Amino acid sequence: GGAAAGMNDVTGPGPEIPVATCCVAGLLAVVYLLQLTVGGHSPYAVFTPSDGGMLRLGALEHGRVFLDGEWWRLFTAPLLHGGFVHILFNGVWLILAGNFVERYVGGWTVAGVLAICAIAGSLLSVSTMSNSIYSVGASGAIVGLGAAGVVLALFGDRADEFGTGHKGQLAQLVVMSLIPASGGVDYAAHFGGAIAGGLCGLALLFWDEPEAVSPGRRRLGQFFTFAYLGVVGFALVRMPRVERGNTHAPTPSPGPGSDWPHVHHYGAMPNDGDMLGLLAGWADAPTRDMILRDNPAALHGF
Repeated sequence: GGAAAGMNDVTGPGPEIPVATCCVAGLLAVVYLLQLTVGGHSPYAVFTPSDGGMLRLGALEHGRVFLDGEWWRLFTAPLLHGGFVHILFNGVWLILAGNFVERYVGGWTVAGVLAICAIAGSLLSVSTMSNSIYSVGASGAIVGLGAAGVVLALFGDRADEFGTGHKGQLAQLVVMSLIPASGGVDYAAHFGGAIAGGLCGLALLFWDEPEAVSPGRRRLGQFFTFAYLGVVGFALVRMPRVERGNTHAPTPSPGPGSDWPHVHHYGAMPNDGDMLGLLAGWADAPTRDMILRDNPAALHGF
């Protein structure tokens, strides 16, 4: 009852229907359908895009960004999703967060905050991921939008216009997204998006509501600014430390009797044929020869 009443109290300056937020959600849905039709679906699930298709369409992968110079993946990866449940949950959270923030600052600002947070999340994600995984999803951008909304709800002089139920939902979105509670989640993207979103929220306060910014809030804004610059600086410093020779190099085989190549794998065992298919997309012919022929020959002496 309390949450529903809070949502009905939203009477901010923006439109009753968050048009920009709905357009972004629609764009994500269209891209997801393109993933299934153009990129292909997994042989095990019709509504799960294939790994190879996601990589071709712009998934975030460490070596392709830092070594191959495919920086455009910072922009495309947030538009892609790994399955129906993935895009469903992201879509629901996007509508909830956007419904609040868009009524507060308008549609164009929401679109800008989403773009900034998506890039920040991608940047921190690709800087910290290992060479053997890839990442997709708009969650970094959505968490960032929620963080901006939390800042506006806590410090904005129009915050009382919005119900407590909606504020609680935004806080829940941000907090739950930053607690590492399960595997297979790109928490680096969440943190990058949240830092950028908090910075965007404070920037909106300084720009639109300078009279609402006390010295304490200004110091908080400075903290977020330096934290965000630290994230960006970490990503830039890490880039030259990655050597080309280590990008696609395989981990040495531990020998007979191990679970190689599925070391410490839990859950359903992946299909080795699918893995070889991914290798064809990840590495050029000389690198594949090195991985499949030259390195084993040197290691085992045959």
